[in-house]
Amino acid sequence: MTRKTYETVFLACLISIICALALYRYNNRTSGFSEYLSIPMTGNVNCVELNAPPDSLLNINSASFAELDSLPGISSNIAASIIIYRKKHRFKNTAELAFINGIGEKKLATLLDYIKCK
Repeated sequence: MTRKTYETVFLACLISIICALALYRYNNRTSGFSEYLSIPMTGNVNCVELNAPPDSLLNINSASFAELDSLPGISSNIAASIIIYRKKHRFKNTAELAFINGIGEKKLATLLDYIKCK
């Protein structure tokens, strides 16, 4: 490296040290860096999973499109597929929902808390 490169690197290090010392002195002279935004604590917030009472389960053979679409994990495409399927083959049990494209075992297990088949 040339002498000019050494001088440039030394000057950059010196400027960095001076800036760091200036920030340190400013922080000690004032009360420190102040908060820009303070969000108050509201206490402990816990997630609670609500299960539907057994008497309010949604009948998949008579549910409307809007009711099916409101179920967790059911998109409008899946709700439409359920309605098309049930017009051709009325559901005999809730396990038949697995025949619908987009409903796997995991989603079906979630839906069992919200649906029934009559």
